[in-house]
Amino acid sequence: MALSGLIYLYWARKRSTPQLPPPFWFAVATGIGLSLWGLAQTLPVLGDRSIISANVVLTHDFSLFVLAHIVWLVLVAAFATPRRSGRGSGARARNLILFFALTGIAYAAYGLVAYVFGDNYILWFKKEFSKGSLTSTFVNRNNYAAYCGLALQCLAAHMLYRFRISGGEWSRGAFGHEAVRFAWCCLGAFLLVSALFLTGSRAGVSSSLLGLGLLLTWGFQMPRAGVAPQAGKDGLRNFAFAAAFITAFVLIYSVSGSLLDKRLAGGVDDEVRFQAFAHMMRAIADQPYTGFGLGTFEEVFRGYRGTDIPVVFDRAHSEYLELAMTAGIPMAALVCLATLLVCVYFIFATRASTRHAIYVLLGLTTSIQILTHAVIDFPVQIPAVAYSYLLIVGCAFALAPKAEKSDTRRRSSGQRG
Repeated sequence: MALSGLIYLYWARKRSTPQLPPPFWFAVATGIGLSLWGLAQTLPVLGDRSIISANVVLTHDFSLFVLAHIVWLVLVAAFATPRRSGRGSGARARNLILFFALTGIAYAAYGLVAYVFGDNYILWFKKEFSKGSLTSTFVNRNNYAAYCGLALQCLAAHMLYRFRISGGEWSRGAFGHEAVRFAWCCLGAFLLVSALFLTGSRAGVSSSLLGLGLLLTWGFQMPRAGVAPQAGKDGLRNFAFAAAFITAFVLIYSVSGSLLDKRLAGGVDDEVRFQAFAHMMRAIADQPYTGFGLGTFEEVFRGYRGTDIPVVFDRAHSEYLELAMTAGIPMAALVCLATLLVCVYFIFATRASTRHAIYVLLGLTTSIQILTHAVIDFPVQIPAVAYSYLLIVGCAFALAPKAEKSDTRRRSSGQRG
């Protein structure tokens, strides 16, 4: 798989990937650097220990885990980058986003069916964790909430894109093509929102709603591609669309939000993860520059946990603390810088583009969702969440440069005319 991936990368780079912007390649280089740093942590060094890593095998595995995600990001961006201009450009990226949204709807539908019929099994396995919470085919409710939030944002982005390019055709005729499309999108959104609330994940639901709220708020303010803005008509249509969404949101919450209410009423003081953060800070202070080795958190934390931590921590429940503890503060800061540059680029690309601006904005809002969720959880370490998020980011990068170039050509041609 690695060899075929490298061959495809070489072919794709010659055809399309040079169009990708510098922040993309900086993020890719940072990911490769993190993987190489993990391998370097297993090399012999001078001192009282022969290696930096506390467990060479785990560090090797995690380094390859990081590298696999970087290869996936480049493959997605290379595949999704438009190779021609015009109305059909960007179809690959849009279809990837839509396909992931449909996949998320299917998982939500299965989760709701399993939840209604007792919630005792995950497929054919006996359910042992997160009992009483909807997890679909996931083990942990927080992880599924992150995945469900990503799928919900992708569906919302698709609906906004269709709304912007249709010129309001959803309101013309009850059985038109766009009306049917809008109806199944509403059904999918109902399933995803219901499943999201029934997870009972406070961090997952909060971060997902934050990303979705930003996507809708900013998306409604964008002008529709190829349609002259009409302040009164557009404002009324946007208000009606937003009012319908809020009404549906309230109705769904009244039906499926009881589990989340119970979790919110419990507060956060009973979470031992916050008590464990202090012990993690001590570990970081003991080896701030080199870290203890990628993937070795559970093994290292056993020596730092106190009697006030009655449970086993196989993850730090904070991506930032775990990265600083295992990779060292300098490498953790570099990864955070690369992520910040990606978000800043998406902000400027969203403002500069028109036709595909929604999908560029989707890359920003999903990044915000994952980054905020990662403060008190570990969504990036779950392959289903990580690969899905990188799929969205790769598509956003693939569409952003093309949109910006199209806008530049449109403005220049307008000035010449």
